[in-house]
Amino acid sequence: MKKILLFVILPIFVFVIIGMISLVGVGFSWYKIENNQRLLVNAQQQKNEVVFDNTWKTIAQIAQVSDDYKNSFKEIYIGIMDGRYGKGDGTLMKWVQESNPNFDISLFTKLTNVIEGSNAEFTENQKYLIDLAREHEKIITTPPASFFYSLIGKEKINIKLVTSTKTENAFKTGKNDNINIRGN
Repeated sequence: MKKILLFVILPIFVFVIIGMISLVGVGFSWYKIENNQRLLVNAQQQKNEVVFDNTWKTIAQIAQVSDDYKNSFKEIYIGIMDGRYGKGDGTLMKWVQESNPNFDISLFTKLTNVIEGSNAEFTENQKYLIDLAREHEKIITTPPASFFYSLIGKEKINIKLVTSTKTENAFKTGKNDNINIRGN
């Protein structure tokens, strides 16, 4: 009887122990996968904040330089015109024959390019954040791992997307009737 018990119970006991060790290993593996994805999402959220901050700082600084250039050009040009032609002696028409300073619009072109490029980069970063959050949700909601994640209390990551009031209102109401690009 002892031999039968030894040959029947011992293998069952060993099988149960191996099964429990395997389950613990699988649990650690699932935990690691979820944790890595959570870290990716959080890192991308921080990257979005840095890109957003840099976008506005760069645009503001280039816009300031453009305004300074515009104002300086205006002062110089008015000074030249007053100095040359403001005497009231009929010399005003000489400006047609003379070479006068030209206003260079390259700073405004650069500003436009920075705005467009920065907005495109930020949009791509936000779309990538959405993809990472979707992958995380898939990890914690797909069986059989979802059972494990529900036991340890893992929940969906709430990401923060940066949009505009106009966009939020359009999606809330389902309407966007404003086609004027200046918003008037």
